Amino acid sequence: MAQDHRINPYFSKEQVKIIDSLINKIGCSRADVVKQLVLIKLTEMEYFNKKKKKQDT
Repeated sequence: MAQDHRINPYFSKEQVKIIDSLINKIGCSRADVVKQLVLIKLTEMEYFNKKKKKQDT
């Protein structure tokens, strides 16, 4: 896979295989997974709540 070199510094080869097999089962791309992880992290950081508060004032 061409993207392997982009994620290998962050994950071991075994982790990459596990991630790719899960992605294949789900039927999405790595980019979809990254987008979901970013949304989860932003929600945890209450980013969306901060944005609403700024608009209300």
